[in-house]
Amino acid sequence: RACPLASIPTRTFIPWAARSRYLLLNSMIYNMARDGERILYNALEFDTVDVWETLAFIHQRTLRDKYPLPPKTTWMEHDPTHNPTIVQRDKENMAALITDIRAGISVPGCIDVIRKWTLEEFVAYYEANDPKRHYSVVVIDYASHLKPEGNYRSESDKQAAIDNICSRLIGWTHKQNKFLFITPAQIGKTAAKETLKTWEKADADTRALRQCGYSLDSLYYGNALKQDGDLAISVFSPDDLKDKPQPEMIVKCHKYRLTKSFGTISLNVDPTCDYAYDPLDIRQYAMPEMADVIDEGMA
Repeated sequence: RACPLASIPTRTFIPWAARSRYLLLNSMIYNMARDGERILYNALEFDTVDVWETLAFIHQRTLRDKYPLPPKTTWMEHDPTHNPTIVQRDKENMAALITDIRAGISVPGCIDVIRKWTLEEFVAYYEANDPKRHYSVVVIDYASHLKPEGNYRSESDKQAAIDNICSRLIGWTHKQNKFLFITPAQIGKTAAKETLKTWEKADADTRALRQCGYSLDSLYYGNALKQDGDLAISVFSPDDLKDKPQPEMIVKCHKYRLTKSFGTISLNVDPTCDYAYDPLDIRQYAMPEMADVIDEGMA
């Protein structure tokens, strides 16, 4: 199938280790919807308005002549009083792009963006709406932001409670056996600093071979994710990659089941709309290399 990750066997859980994971996550969500997938997106890191505006900027890449927008950085810098960077027409175009996605006019799939802070609330929403919407992809950004019940005396107790929520979530996913589950995972501060130092000390050849980046041990709330996840990838984009005329990110496969590893790849980023893509792919889908690997694994 053309959509990256859409042909991964059902029940697959994908932890994300990333600084730039939000950019890649939304690029892939949009691509999946463009290929007809029906997505339930629980937005816990950014509010629902931010998510819709991000998806609209990506969508605008194919409708730029009809609904032009200023660069995303200009949009984010807007302050009606002190720094007015967008005009009424920009706001109207943004609303039109979001409506286009919601109504399935140019995007065949469905994206349902919600915010539910507990696992129970999220599952209840899914069960109430799935009979009508038939979700094929479920996203929680982040699963570790789901709130555990009760108070905890120490950070380790809180971490154990969050790991328990993640385990329950994966168990529920496997029991459903009808959708692809995706969630980012948080990087520990120490691991982030050490990875960046390794990159800064690496020579040109090491960098060219893309041998720097995160590992599974970099995950912060990660025990349940590392043990039960079927596919784990990391996203690494230090400042000197972000600051290139054509920004880049390094995507690395660390764990895989029911398929083959896609190894390590580099993606470009369109800074006007924060979209990650492979410049060699004529449709500019995020991570097309993975689609071939996954299809082979399915066979």
